[in-house]
Amino acid sequence: DAASAARLARSTLGAALVVKPASGGSSVGVARFSDHATDEEVARSLEVVWSLDEVALVERFVSGREVTCSILDLDEGPKVLALTEIESPSDAFYNYEARYAPGRSVHTCPAELGEMTARVHEVAVRAHVALGCRDLSRVDFVVSAGGVTLLEVNTLPGFTATSLYPEAARARGLPFPDLCDQLVT
Repeated sequence: DAASAARLARSTLGAALVVKPASGGSSVGVARFSDHATDEEVARSLEVVWSLDEVALVERFVSGREVTCSILDLDEGPKVLALTEIESPSDAFYNYEARYAPGRSVHTCPAELGEMTARVHEVAVRAHVALGCRDLSRVDFVVSAGGVTLLEVNTLPGFTATSLYPEAARARGLPFPDLCDQLVT
């Protein structure tokens, strides 16, 4: 039951958690909890997730910069397009509204992460390869002074006017029509 799962998650991972569906995307069903959340709040979020998906992912919450790394898989292998840092000043995190409502998020592309840049590139490409991804992926991270935390690999990233993947391709000098042509070819 949700109450038992919430207690187990918090005793195993700590009080600050993220709960999300195992499948789907665009942050639908995602809930973040601080150290001050209650077991009941976490249990309610598990029930919401289970109404959307059979499997709920519960992760330890990591504070830091939200960054995504877009990968394009070419004949010579996967290549990083660009890193994008995502800020959502009007929202608690990069949720559904921040993703699709113009002006709700700020993207810095290419992002400047200093010495962490190479590590994010390496982990993104290794995750892409390890999971057997092909053609494209977008790998999401939290980057903090403590290091790089991989959150998830998106195997079908968005392609809207506000989407991160086409933005990263543009930053690498690959306009949207050329990106689409390359993927279709």
